[in-house]
Amino acid sequence: MDERAKLMAGSLLGAAAGVAVSYLFFTHRGRALRAELEPLVTDLVREVSRVQEAVQHVRDGLAGDGPPEPRPTWPRRSA
Repeated sequence: MDERAKLMAGSLLGAAAGVAVSYLFFTHRGRALRAELEPLVTDLVREVSRVQEAVQHVRDGLAGDGPPEPRPTWPRRSA
């Protein structure tokens, strides 16, 4: 992709983003759509945060930096 094509693609992407934001914030239907999507986006952000925490927990466990894993106490073997 040459410089001119990159400039054109960036301009079109910026224009599309501007149209979308204008629709969502300056029209009645856009406001209604935002009201419908807000709980879904909030749930999505919460789930992504939980996944990030789980990934970090796994990384810490693999790196040995996390708390030691408890040893199983059952079943006990008699000596």
